[in-house]
Amino acid sequence: MAIDIKKDQSHALEIVTDGSWTSPTCEVLDPDGSTLSTPSATLDTTTTTVASASSSYELTLTSAAGFVVGRWYKIATDGVTSLFRVMRISGSDVTISPALSITAEAGDTIAGVNVSLTVPAGSTADLATGYQVILSEGGKEERVVYNVVRRLFIDAVKPHHIRQMVVNFWPSYELSELVYDEISQVVQDEMRDELIGTGRYPHIYADPNIFKTLGLSIARRIMAIRFSLYPPDADDRQMYLEDLGRERQRYISRIVGSLQAKDDDNDGDMDSDDMAVFAIRVTR
Repeated sequence: MAIDIKKDQSHALEIVTDGSWTSPTCEVLDPDGSTLSTPSATLDTTTTTVASASSSYELTLTSAAGFVVGRWYKIATDGVTSLFRVMRISGSDVTISPALSITAEAGDTIAGVNVSLTVPAGSTADLATGYQVILSEGGKEERVVYNVVRRLFIDAVKPHHIRQMVVNFWPSYELSELVYDEISQVVQDEMRDELIGTGRYPHIYADPNIFKTLGLSIARRIMAIRFSLYPPDADDRQMYLEDLGRERQRYISRIVGSLQAKDDDNDGDMDSDDMAVFAIRVTR
């Protein structure tokens, strides 16, 4: 999934590797494939061992110094290497996700796998989609695509919106906060993809509230597919999913039809014949 970077600003970036990298190099390319910059890439050298494991997702480390919530790490247990993300740190205790397929043992080694770099401001000078950050080492390669935009897309549907939707539709069903966070991110990514498809995404100024109804429609489809959560009156589940798909397309058509580029000539100012930002009302 492409990330967004504001025009003329540098951006710190972390790329997750498979754990086998030692000295990566980096290159930033413009949408045409020309090299813009070659920033330095730094591998996370944090390392420790397991002191004990109370479950497949709760570990006590010999030391948690240098560990960061949200970063990825690797662990080798019985010859099997697994990657996990640290979700919580309390002293030397960490909660991880996904859970390990093999419960860790005391003495197992844990090491960082993230590579950190900074996309310089000189590589975000022009509004466009399809820039690339390429990390390489030997025959290995990782890529991150980014768009240079005038305004970042503000999340219209947040985890608490999805939580409230679940409470309203399925009051006896409970999900973790991590799941709500994940669903919210999927919703934002899908909406951004639709905007990018308009070809005007880097220029667009828009009120995020116009996307909320679309986002909740996408979220309801995710709840049905991933968790089998359907409305009580949805006798035909396939028809319900098809109805949500049609509903989504209606909302997308209305939203995309209302979007205008406020700076078509890319001079940084709104042109006299450009339309102001449009808010639309979607009824349900």
